[in-house]
Amino acid sequence: MHDCGAYDGKLLCVPMANTRQANIVSINQIAPNQLEDVAEFFRTSKGLDGRTVHIDGWRDFDVVENLLKSCIPLKKKNFKVLKKSNISKLN
Repeated sequence: MHDCGAYDGKLLCVPMANTRQANIVSINQIAPNQLEDVAEFFRTSKGLDGRTVHIDGWRDFDVVENLLKSCIPLKKKNFKVLKKSNISKLN
């Protein structure tokens, strides 16, 4: 997915606890209309914020590891850990 022109990859996860979906191991096992529902969710929710998204397509599990490896360092760089004293101020 591209959000306002910038790449914004998403992970589509299947709950292991749902026995009807326990055997899903590939994006190819998910019905196209279900994938379109997910895409429409992002188009609609981002559109409410005035943002434009473009769904490029779906990739399978073989790209997940590299996607995570590229995202985690960026998240750590931008993520601020709440200190215990700050958390008590929020409550």
